[in-house]
Amino acid sequence: MTAKNLPLNKRIYADLLTLIQRGELGPGAALPTEKELQEQYGVSRAPVRQALARLENEGHIRRTPGRGTEVLQLQVAPTVKLSGFAHFYNRLVDSITSRILKVETVPADEEIAGHLGLEPGLPVMKVHRVRMVSGEPTAYMTNYFAVPDFSLEFPDTGSEHFTLQQLIRQNFHRDEAEVQEDLVAAIVPPEVGQVLQLPPGTPVLFVTRRGWDSERRPVEVSRYWARSDVTTYRTFLSTK
Repeated sequence: MTAKNLPLNKRIYADLLTLIQRGELGPGAALPTEKELQEQYGVSRAPVRQALARLENEGHIRRTPGRGTEVLQLQVAPTVKLSGFAHFYNRLVDSITSRILKVETVPADEEIAGHLGLEPGLPVMKVHRVRMVSGEPTAYMTNYFAVPDFSLEFPDTGSEHFTLQQLIRQNFHRDEAEVQEDLVAAIVPPEVGQVLQLPPGTPVLFVTRRGWDSERRPVEVSRYWARSDVTTYRTFLSTK
């Protein structure tokens, strides 16, 4: 498939990435604005946002509200293997459940829309879940899916699944082939603390997760709060 035959978002991504890799857009250089890219390619905002979101997720650019988009210094990163929640608790597989608390349709904010390739404000499906280990709540999760891609035959509130992958595979017949997770320390929000049975002010692990399928199409965005007293993330560095 030639560059001209690529989907618009992939063409914009490929063109910008080429300019960055060739040094024509060096570290600190400003990228064209979203409006300028829309006019240059004759497209709507959605493919532009999707291309920029991918470049940002891969560490090529940084977008700052009110300041525009700049190119970052190219870095060679080591391979890191991340053991997530389900992997860490694999020995307790029979004791883990994930219960759906609520399913609602909400307008997509800038971050959600950018990853899913949507215009901000368009409806997305938001799924609230709680992860339980041996009946004890350990994580509160919110998963976002594009509408109508994932709005048909969704499980009822109260249904249980083991992992997000299982939920997607069984109900949407898709698989996540690539995942990026950003982890920060945070204070548990009051409504989340009630579900996790944590007092106000308790520190938790806040995770933003983005998933793509094998063709690099966005599958979902997740935000979740995990109890830091029972959840561990471990990275493994390999030189191979």
